[in-house]
Amino acid sequence: MALKRFFILEKRLEQDPELKRQYAEFMEDYERLGHCEEVKEGDDPEGVKWYLPHHAILRPSNTTTKCRVVFDASAKVKGLSLNDIMMIGSLNQCNLDEIALRFRFPRYVLTTDVAKMYHQVILEKEHRRLQRIFFRLNPSDPLRVLELKTVTYGTALAPFLATRVMLPLALDDEDKYPAAEIVKRCFYVDNALFDFDDLDEAHEAQLQLIQR
Repeated sequence: MALKRFFILEKRLEQDPELKRQYAEFMEDYERLGHCEEVKEGDDPEGVKWYLPHHAILRPSNTTTKCRVVFDASAKVKGLSLNDIMMIGSLNQCNLDEIALRFRFPRYVLTTDVAKMYHQVILEKEHRRLQRIFFRLNPSDPLRVLELKTVTYGTALAPFLATRVMLPLALDDEDKYPAAEIVKRCFYVDNALFDFDDLDEAHEAQLQLIQR
């Protein structure tokens, strides 16, 4: 299924040179940044593997990345998808309504987010076999198999994994950095709304979140 869909995608890219250029650029950056790596199937250990289809989402109004590659973990094989067999996990963060209500009271408020949050969480190697894709730049090139090494957008448990990683980081540093409380109480997925009545405290919290 994943291979068939890749061949359909490949034909589409050959018919649209600009889309092909953007798609190739996205995938090259993905590999260059260490978010995926090529694997040789002949060297595979025993165990289950899963191959994800992927396709382009176009965002013409975006000033940076106009083409985004989406990995389809909901694609079904024999009635089941990767998302169907994942444990999704529970909520690791405060309710969004609670965060928004607290945000309304103090005098000074700040917002922030975690850049490329999912890509900063590396999966255990034996789990990466469930996030494989087919890719090549040109139909004349050998077909490559890539494993996605990080938490992947579109998988059902991605929000749980990414937010679960934040909690022990905050707990480890809460004695040294008061801003760790913001990580525990004010983040919703990769965005935070936090607040202070004292401007100096707000500035110190900002510095701690950026530097630590």
